[in-house]
Amino acid sequence: MDNRMTSFHQPERALAFLAVILALTCAHAAPAQKTGDQASNTISAGMRDVATAGVNAGQALEKYRADLAAFRREFGGSRAMPAVPFFQFGMGPRPKLIFKDGVLRDAAQGTVLREWKTSNALIVPPDYLVSFTTPAGGQVRIVEDEQAVWIEENGQKTAVEGTRQAIKLPTFAGHRYASVLRVLHHEILINVVNGLPVPNFHVYRTPWYRDGAMMAMCLQKTGNLEVIGDWIRGLAEVFDRNNAGETEADNPGQALFLLSLVSDKNHSLVPKILEALKRFEVKGEAGVYVKGRSDFADHPVYQTKWAKFGLRALGLPDPYVIPVVPDSYSSLFWMDYRDRHVVGVEAADRGFYPYLGWATDHFQRVKKSPISDQDYPLSWEIQASQADYRGMAAIDPVFVKQKTSVPHTWHAAEVFLYLLDEPDRSSPAATKDGASAGSMFTNPVAARGADPWVVLWKNNYYFCQSGGPSVWVSRSSHLQDIGQGQRQRVWIPPPGTAYSKELWAPELHHLRGKWWIYVAADDGDNAHHRIVSVNLPGPAAMCSIRSHG
Repeated sequence: MDNRMTSFHQPERALAFLAVILALTCAHAAPAQKTGDQASNTISAGMRDVATAGVNAGQALEKYRADLAAFRREFGGSRAMPAVPFFQFGMGPRPKLIFKDGVLRDAAQGTVLREWKTSNALIVPPDYLVSFTTPAGGQVRIVEDEQAVWIEENGQKTAVEGTRQAIKLPTFAGHRYASVLRVLHHEILINVVNGLPVPNFHVYRTPWYRDGAMMAMCLQKTGNLEVIGDWIRGLAEVFDRNNAGETEADNPGQALFLLSLVSDKNHSLVPKILEALKRFEVKGEAGVYVKGRSDFADHPVYQTKWAKFGLRALGLPDPYVIPVVPDSYSSLFWMDYRDRHVVGVEAADRGFYPYLGWATDHFQRVKKSPISDQDYPLSWEIQASQADYRGMAAIDPVFVKQKTSVPHTWHAAEVFLYLLDEPDRSSPAATKDGASAGSMFTNPVAARGADPWVVLWKNNYYFCQSGGPSVWVSRSSHLQDIGQGQRQRVWIPPPGTAYSKELWAPELHHLRGKWWIYVAADDGDNAHHRIVSVNLPGPAAMCSIRSHG
């Protein structure tokens, strides 16, 4: 953190595929969704009411540890972390609680909420559960679900005060590392404090735009984006100034991207961001790019990629060209522009700043980076110059001594997003079409826009929609994520023509080696609706138009 489309162009196949998409957006393809306050829209079904219902906590923990062992073998192994058994409750907007050695404390005040005499507590991280027996033989369970944090004791189930605030907790059913994803999701949500996404709430008091953007990508996928929605809408500064007060050149792009998730280009901060970007503009042989300091060094490729990503997300003009120069941070940006990279020294720290290693691995499609050797937390950061490690004493002084913060949201987010982006992410129990038995995804898979059209090309799904006086295309690697890809405006009709208004039902087709959009449009009078064809050199580029009336 510092110093540190095979295309469906045949008509019958296109119609069949569209039928599937429409079915996805209108009805479940598997078991019925729960009703009432249990219902939620997420990327995975099987929401958790009370964790490990009907399952022994010991068995659940054993299964999780087996998953961790397999994960470590497949990826980059583990790094030794302090062996301090504890668990944190209070995901998202809920008050933060720490359980350790039979004591449940308020993390903010340090006050003891409950205390039990026990030495046999079982902590089951993927079930958000602590289970133990008292000397008198009583069974106690502290568990967090979508409704609240609960204490179950002597046949009574009581919500911890202040925790009755709804969040969405998908099980990630069907993914071979579902349990790991649940823990990583927890490590992200636990660090949302009073609506602020922070890297670790014990050692950081304010959000970092970079970490916040990565957290937002995760929360968008799980239906929890609104837990930080007010913070994003309230952004008033171009820079977070968290690295010794520096105005870092990647921040403008990150701020634009964040705003695109909950607002639009009319947000009051956008003009300030566009003006600030001009300060970092450098004219190169191929065009203008962004260059400034991030983590106390120049990273022009990384910074320009973020600027372009943010501008595109808001449908703003993009004057920048990614420079063809070595940049150790270039491979940290795996979200797009993978072809704009000069091989050189990589900022792939897998020890102190493991988010750098995981981002680089994601970019390069390799598996070299570790997670913790403990059951929980799985993520960390060590010896960051801007962190105040004294806050980690709330968990154990050893973390203060070793200048280690656990968990860490950027690290957790990079692992989480890499796992969800894998081409083969199904569990061994998955069926041949990749859907796990009994799993489902909850509709709508795309919540905004009208007249959906999807095509598959080169292992990515391209989602075409109308929206306002424009046609938009977004890309995702998985069908259930079509509504979460970054939208790009590919065509704006010129004003004052017979096809300038009321754009309806755009279709994206690959015909004779070229990309075409067919869309109905008129001059404002519905009786004048005609088909317009838009020729694109690629699914995300704009070219000439021809009207067919």
